[in-house]
Amino acid sequence: MKPQKFFKDSSDFLPTFGDFFEDFLPQNWNKKFNFNNSLPPVNIKETDKEYTLELAAPGFEKKDLEIKLKDGMLTIKSEKKVEHKEEKQDFFRSEFNYNSFVRSFTVPDTVDEKKIDAKFENGLLTLHMPKTHVQKADTAHKIMIS
Repeated sequence: MKPQKFFKDSSDFLPTFGDFFEDFLPQNWNKKFNFNNSLPPVNIKETDKEYTLELAAPGFEKKDLEIKLKDGMLTIKSEKKVEHKEEKQDFFRSEFNYNSFVRSFTVPDTVDEKKIDAKFENGLLTLHMPKTHVQKADTAHKIMIS
């Protein structure tokens, strides 16, 4: 039997445009504006006791991140706006950079939602999601037919 894929990533369902826009725009146009057009990478590990989700978010701070869990859907969201203003005599320049992302995952029913722990350090968000204690049945038992 094929194992069920838990933690389905919402990006699995989104369309990809590949290099569609690259055909119409000058080469390296996006480097000039420093656009970040990719989702942050995620690692998901499973042990007997817990799931661990690691999301790389370099350049972001703890205050930029929002984590929600509702109806078995874990959503990690971030928005960061950086403005730079420079004023001199007869000269004014204002630039801003805006980075954001949203990643959503379906969480398995075996996760104890009230005990999820999140830490953010050096651009790495780590969520520890302990599994609920499920008592296993004996290895073999007889089932009566009625």
